[in-house]
Amino acid sequence: LEKENPSAVVFLSTQTFAHRAFNRLCKMKNIPTVHVYHGLMSALAVSSAKPYQRNFVSYFWFVVSRLFKMATKTWPCYIRALIVTGASLKEWSRFFMDNVDLLVGKNRLEAAVDEKTDLCCIYADGDRKHAITQCGHVDEEVVSVGNPDLPMFGLMESLIGSNVRKDISLNNDVMYIDTALLHRGATFSNGMEFIVHLALTHETVTKAGKRLIVKLHPEHFRTNLPEQLKSMGIVLCDNSDFVSRLESTCVCIVEPSSAAVIPALMGVPLLLARYDKLKGQSFGEMLVEYPAGNYLDDINEFKMFI
Repeated sequence: LEKENPSAVVFLSTQTFAHRAFNRLCKMKNIPTVHVYHGLMSALAVSSAKPYQRNFVSYFWFVVSRLFKMATKTWPCYIRALIVTGASLKEWSRFFMDNVDLLVGKNRLEAAVDEKTDLCCIYADGDRKHAITQCGHVDEEVVSVGNPDLPMFGLMESLIGSNVRKDISLNNDVMYIDTALLHRGATFSNGMEFIVHLALTHETVTKAGKRLIVKLHPEHFRTNLPEQLKSMGIVLCDNSDFVSRLESTCVCIVEPSSAAVIPALMGVPLLLARYDKLKGQSFGEMLVEYPAGNYLDDINEFKMFI
C-alpha cells in the first residue's frame, strides 16, 4: 500500500482472511474501499447457515488441500494485520470462531468488522437487503450498478421475456446450469459422482425426446471433466453461445447459481435441482419466487414439466 499509494481499493470479495487483512490496512491508512459484488446473492441461499449439502469426504480434502497455505501464508498475514491495526479482543475471538466455522463448513451470516468496505456495489436492488443485513452496510453505502453478466453473455433487450411470447414446449433442448459444488467440498465426493449425476440427467432427458446441454462453471475447465462429458455425448456450451442456446431451450435444470437469472429473464421455465445427490438443496429467494420455476425433487418426474 505504501509503494502503490492507491486513491482507492476495489474488492470483488471481502470474506477471505487475506482480503480482510488488506481491508484493515486500508482503513488504518484512510484509503477508501469499495466492494463490488461478483454475482447476484439473492439467487443463492446466502441466508442459510449451511447453503450447500456438505459431502464429508469432499469437504475433508477441500480443507486439507488449503491447510498448508493457510498455516504458512494466510493466517500469518491476517495475524500481523490484527496486531498492526490494534485489533480488539472481540476481533481476535471472531478470527478464532471463523476458523471453526470454516472447519465445519458453516456459512457466516454476519460479516466481520473488517469485511465491511466504505461503499458496496450490487448488481440489483434485490441484493440490497443482503448488503445491509449480512455485510453491515447502511442503505446510503449501497449502490445498484447493474448486472455485467447481461452484456457478457450477450443478452439483448429484445430477448428479455422473449420465450414467454412463443410456444417453447416444442424446443428440443434442455439446459443444465452447474455451479461447481464439487469444488466447494459440497454435495459430490469426487468428479465421478458428478459425472454419474449428469449421466442420469442425460439419460432421463434423452428418453423424454430432448437433448441435454450443460453449462459448466469455469472451475471445471481446470480438469478433464469437460472432455469426459463430451465423450459421453453430452453437449457443452460456454459464455459465447449461452444465450443463443437458451433461445432453443424448453426448460433449464439449475443448481443455485446467479447464471440461472439469465434464462429467467428470457422467460425460460426453471427446474430447481433437488434430485439425486442434490436432495434438499437450498436456493435463493430470487429463484424460489420465479413464477415459472418448480423444484425437481425426483428426476423421474422430469417429463411432467416439459
